[in-house]
Amino acid sequence: VLGIGQQTAPAIASGKPADFDACARAIEVAIQEASVMSGAPISRVVASYSGPGLNSQIVRGAARVKGAAISHRDIENAIDEAMKAAPAPQRSFIHVEPLRYIIDDGEGIPDPLGLPGKMLAVEACVVTAPTEAMNALRACIRQAGAEVEDIIAGPQAAALSALTQEEREEGVLLVDIGAGAIGIAAYASEGLVHCETISAGGVRLTRDLAMKLQTTFAAAERVKLHFGAVGNACDPREAVQAPKIGLDGRLEAATTLRGVISDTLTPRLMEMMLTVRDRMNRAGFGGAEGPQRAVIVGGGALIPGVRELAAEALGMPV
Repeated sequence: VLGIGQQTAPAIASGKPADFDACARAIEVAIQEASVMSGAPISRVVASYSGPGLNSQIVRGAARVKGAAISHRDIENAIDEAMKAAPAPQRSFIHVEPLRYIIDDGEGIPDPLGLPGKMLAVEACVVTAPTEAMNALRACIRQAGAEVEDIIAGPQAAALSALTQEEREEGVLLVDIGAGAIGIAAYASEGLVHCETISAGGVRLTRDLAMKLQTTFAAAERVKLHFGAVGNACDPREAVQAPKIGLDGRLEAATTLRGVISDTLTPRLMEMMLTVRDRMNRAGFGGAEGPQRAVIVGGGALIPGVRELAAEALGMPV
């Protein structure tokens, strides 16, 4: 890694021009920061999408083999047929991950190239996202002065950066707890088998805390970052600074117990983890059929106690 840039930006999903301009500016500044640190100009980027509507399904397609042995063209034809089997009106394909190939109704194999056969079938995990959101993301980055080389699903980007090759091959569930969404990516020995986003995240935790402490969102965010914990990961009797809104509408000094913060955050985070488990069950990868361990990443992974809570909710080592 030669350089990084990091900026807070509003979501462009609302479609408001002000949000769009602010997001483009944030991207532009982040790219400039990375460029200055690395000492190299940046004109093309790989973007990651982890917004609403990201989802996946496993599809099957088959094509007749043209020659005596299976060629790259035959593999591409089979994958094209699999993509046709995943109707995607108003959706864009982000990833097509072949899981296994089948020659003439034989056993599944990882690579059919050069083998004899008459019919080649493929099972693939197809990841899609709303086309409108993809176009908005591209337009926003173009306004920031860069061209989009490729778009990758956010949960898969997180998985490729945080998981080892061994973890991916043995099967693992990655849970990315972001601000506005939770991304999940499930891996089996064949590769990526499930990928989606859930509309819940750290913002929801902050809103709950703001309501409980009768304070502003910004003040609740600071309290969460400094004193947030779930389960039994803190001394519940410890008093901490947590300003609240006074009768005149302004913030005034106040204290609260860390136990109050934990009691506010724990149920919501447990609900989020149970939703992850429910989505995995619905996709057919729950229990013995799915990954047997999980890795948590993202800002939410920094909350003390989250590992123990997630292990309880997901029913697996975390």
